[in-house]
Amino acid sequence: MASTKISVLPELVTPSSNGSNTVFVVVDKASGTFTTKQISLSNLDLYIDNVAPLALAQANSAYTKANSANITADSAYAFANIANIKVDSAYAFANTANIKLDSAYAWANTINIKTDAAFTKANAANVLAQSAYDKANLDTTNIATSAGFYGDTISVATFNLAANGRIISASNVAITGFANTTYTQAAFDNANTANITAQAAFNQANTKILTQNPQSSDYTLALSDAGKHIYYTTASNTTVYLPTTANVAFSNGTTVMIISKTASSANVTISPNTGVSLYFAGNTTSAARNVTTYGVATLNHVEANTWFVYGIGVTSYV
Repeated sequence: MASTKISVLPELVTPSSNGSNTVFVVVDKASGTFTTKQISLSNLDLYIDNVAPLALAQANSAYTKANSANITADSAYAFANIANIKVDSAYAFANTANIKLDSAYAWANTINIKTDAAFTKANAANVLAQSAYDKANLDTTNIATSAGFYGDTISVATFNLAANGRIISASNVAITGFANTTYTQAAFDNANTANITAQAAFNQANTKILTQNPQSSDYTLALSDAGKHIYYTTASNTTVYLPTTANVAFSNGTTVMIISKTASSANVTISPNTGVSLYFAGNTTSAARNVTTYGVATLNHVEANTWFVYGIGVTSYV
């Protein structure tokens, strides 16, 4: 049976006119109208058998197309989402680049400002230097001098300076009131003597030798004993006296050693004069001290009229 539309099937007007012996009732849902059509059962089965697979195939095709459209839509959505992410990333990158560009501009502008300030100061310094140079070169003051030597054994040279420090005149001023040659020679001799003494002191200090001052009887320390050692080899008792500062002005820090190689019964007594204090190291009592045979004592002058003593073989004076 060829495909036949339901709308063209013959309607059943009266039961007696039903030639197909079958009633097919159709309801129009939109209008609610019942329509009675005539069709044989065999034709109805055939029609349904032909229509159902076609409808199913069309439904499957529609489903397939709808599914494909959905997949395509999902792919388009994913692509659009990726594109959106990339756009956001590009925007963020561009924004970062813009921030860095602004920062670089601000930094360059700061450097430019500082460069301008440095240039201004350098230019100001250059102006001042040029001004000083001009003034120095504009001062053409001539030096008023006369032929001859300035400064000799009977006169000294004097110079008159301008405000800028330049010499504007020079002259000799005679030295009067004493014989210049005599004083000059005396000053030279004194200076030469001082130099010799200084050289001797330098030599002694650098050779680190304690010069020996041998004695055999009672002795009073002198300024020349500074840095020396007093050496005794006698067989009898002897005394070394410490003078007052008023009599012998020792410098603070003066060191003198006493070395005794006397007979076994002989002592060298260190005796402070009246007004002078002598302290044994570690003792608060001022008193005379003995240096026994083969003893060594070191004396240190620490302040006016005050000495300290320490060593081996140094005992109390009895």
